[in-house]
Amino acid sequence: VSLTANAGAKANLAQQRFLGTPGEKQDGTIWSVPVVMRDLTSVPVAGSSSGSSSGSRSGSSSGSSSGSSSGSRTDSRSGAGFAADSGSASTISKVFSKEQEPIAVPKAWKTTLLNAGGMGYYRSHYSSDENAKIVAGFESLSPEERLAFIADTDAQVWNGSSPVEDQLKLTSLISSEKDPIVLTRLLEESRHIYDFLDDKQKATYAKQLHDVLLPIKNRLGWEERSGEPDTTKDLRAAVFALLGCSDDAETITEAKSLYAKFMQDPQSIPADIIGTVLTIVAYNGGQRDYDEVSAAWKKATIPELEKKYLFTLAGFRESALIDKTLGLLMSPEVRSQDGFKVMSEMLTKDFSKNQTWAFIKANWSKITEKFPPRSLNALASACSAFDRPSDEQSITEFFTTNKLPYGKAAVARMLEELHANVLYRQRNEKLIDAWVIRQKK
Repeated sequence: VSLTANAGAKANLAQQRFLGTPGEKQDGTIWSVPVVMRDLTSVPVAGSSSGSSSGSRSGSSSGSSSGSSSGSRTDSRSGAGFAADSGSASTISKVFSKEQEPIAVPKAWKTTLLNAGGMGYYRSHYSSDENAKIVAGFESLSPEERLAFIADTDAQVWNGSSPVEDQLKLTSLISSEKDPIVLTRLLEESRHIYDFLDDKQKATYAKQLHDVLLPIKNRLGWEERSGEPDTTKDLRAAVFALLGCSDDAETITEAKSLYAKFMQDPQSIPADIIGTVLTIVAYNGGQRDYDEVSAAWKKATIPELEKKYLFTLAGFRESALIDKTLGLLMSPEVRSQDGFKVMSEMLTKDFSKNQTWAFIKANWSKITEKFPPRSLNALASACSAFDRPSDEQSITEFFTTNKLPYGKAAVARMLEELHANVLYRQRNEKLIDAWVIRQKK
């Protein structure tokens, strides 16, 4: 649902099916969309974040739509009946069933929020001017509305219907955000930018990122406080991992100190930060650290720790260590039900995916012998992390030749996402680089 104009006492709405991949043909379907609107300055509407906070890059996929949900589906979330036209001075509820329609709103409204409460099963699209107003008034949105706005912006930039600048400027909201769920979501946007920069620009961007994140890190600390909610624990993991994997020397030193204690006694540090500590050490580690983690994996008697150590081996960046891990996954030492999961994860990491893909192609017959047929779907799905034309060609040709026995749908979804990723990089790589340079000035 798009807000094409917001002038006087009218909000001009338009709708079309949301498609996850640029260039897909619209089918002209008109949906009955239960829309709840409010003015940006009115009191936020209470809602649930369970359905609107999805962070998927392409939205729901090409099969999703701007209004595919029926009124009853939306009503079941809000717990109330939905009249065709209802509302109060602060909200307007409308079943929007036309391609375009001007909706009467109070004259005092300046900026119309299309998904009040973040409860609607539709994407909300704004002009650049209206988008900027919402970003400027972001703190006046409820957490559910903020999550919905982030997800909508992300999905629409990904499918090419909004400029990448709309996505990039979300990072300016990090320092003022207080809700841990929303803040964790915003950190995903910051981490995403890092993958599109060369080494020089990564260093520039890392400095900008550290300036924003270090105050949050100092507020959170490494250790949880009494009564702390799980959402804060998740935020701590995201903040520290982002700092530790973007060359923040202090965070890396602290993580190594905690790691040394942990390797002496796994009970010596809080369980909630073990994964973060291991991630940081692996990302910045070498052969000595790898050997130590490998030895701990072999000796581990607690299944949870055993898996943590094994997945940690997939986080080392040196080429020789990546090869070593891939070889290990094919050995009898690693159970098949664990090996394909670790290999799939290595396909999603920027530093290991090319090497892992080359390994898979060269050892496909051995892989199909070791791993159960259905597990191969996970390897195929992980290939959606690639985003260059040469990768797309290689992966498409490979799975055209090597059919998966139970993977037709998984491969089709992966190729769709992969193509969207390729288009995203082609459209936005230079724009992201230029944006980072502008932030430095």
